[in-house]
Amino acid sequence: MVSEIQLRLAVIIYDILCSASYVLVIHLRPTRALPHQPIDRNNPLTIKERCQRASVLTATHVLLLPILLKVLRLSEIAETTAKLGIVVGYHNQSWSFSNLQDDIVSIFKALGLTMILFSGPIVDYFYYSNSTEVIKQDLAYVVSLEGMRDLLVGPITEELLYRSCSISLMLVANDYANKFLFGQHWLIMVSSLYFGIAHLHHAVELYHCKRYSLTTITISTAFQWSYTTLFGIYASFLYLRTGSVWSAIVVHSFCNMMGFPRLTFGRDEARDWKVGYYVLLALGSVLFKKFLYSLTESNHTLLL
Repeated sequence: MVSEIQLRLAVIIYDILCSASYVLVIHLRPTRALPHQPIDRNNPLTIKERCQRASVLTATHVLLLPILLKVLRLSEIAETTAKLGIVVGYHNQSWSFSNLQDDIVSIFKALGLTMILFSGPIVDYFYYSNSTEVIKQDLAYVVSLEGMRDLLVGPITEELLYRSCSISLMLVANDYANKFLFGQHWLIMVSSLYFGIAHLHHAVELYHCKRYSLTTITISTAFQWSYTTLFGIYASFLYLRTGSVWSAIVVHSFCNMMGFPRLTFGRDEARDWKVGYYVLLALGSVLFKKFLYSLTESNHTLLL
């Protein structure tokens, strides 16, 4: 019988190692990179190798975690698989078309909720500030290696590790102990902090580029840590509310595509639109808060 202290400690250690291993495989120097040369994250070789390493690492965690918990007699494989939320339509240790429909609806509702928050930037992009040429460039980005990394591999691997594996392990620990060893706030906040800290490696890349001052790097890194942590909180909330990691993955990909909403305008841009944009930003935030729970309601919620 595993004690509560041992269980808590084991889960925390696993989560830390899980997070650290992801950053490590990202930072390993590409095999064909020249020694003592800064690594360009947008170099095709770097993108390919990082995506391959991240995918292999993630697949290893996802496949071995249910087996490991089975061997340790902490959870059955079917039970862990259901908590991971990876198989669309698989809940309560069984798959059904009804569950499949629920998951698909949950994904679209989560995406719709996020689009409400981004209503200002969406209108800005499609109806005001973007030219046909810029739209063509963005479409080219979607099908490029950079797009594959930012919109497909990144969201899938990060959400599977930082949401699916990390949080599901804590849920298994709660079930095994038959009590809340890890409460709601811990489930959401800790995995989000790991997620935010994992993105601090961009500071190392900026430093090695030798193009930015230490002050600029510090400010940029602090800002990135803040919004990635906030997004991690939202993604963890979606995962727990819908019981499907795919809601978090789709929203993650959408947010990567949109980027952080711009807060300033050029002097030559229409003043009326500036006011309209800020109104939409504020209205989107209000409506997002209003529909946060109703649009994430699911029959398969894991906790909240």
